[in-house]
Amino acid sequence: MEYRETAKKLIGEERETEVFNKTTDKNYAYVVRRVLEGSTIEEALHPKPLLEEQKVYEIQEGDTVCPKCKSRRIIKKEMQTRSCDESATTFCQCVNCKHRFKF
Repeated sequence: MEYRETAKKLIGEERETEVFNKTTDKNYAYVVRRVLEGSTIEEALHPKPLLEEQKVYEIQEGDTVCPKCKSRRIIKKEMQTRSCDESATTFCQCVNCKHRFKF
């Protein structure tokens, strides 16, 4: 329970108690971190899906295939997650089955 004492010091006892009562062991640390970054507790409890901010009006079939349902209707987003001398990581989400994968 040492982690709860640390969280109480960081975000305050009242807010920590509210976070503890509304979360599970799996997402407790994530919610505390999001609250520390300035999010409200409700925002931290319901994070945005990975590709929600990407506005896609017309999805066309491409060359990428979903490993789960074999559909070619994929939303893609590239992000530079490693050093600049390595290629960007492509985050994908299937339109049909909502499966997320990256390459």
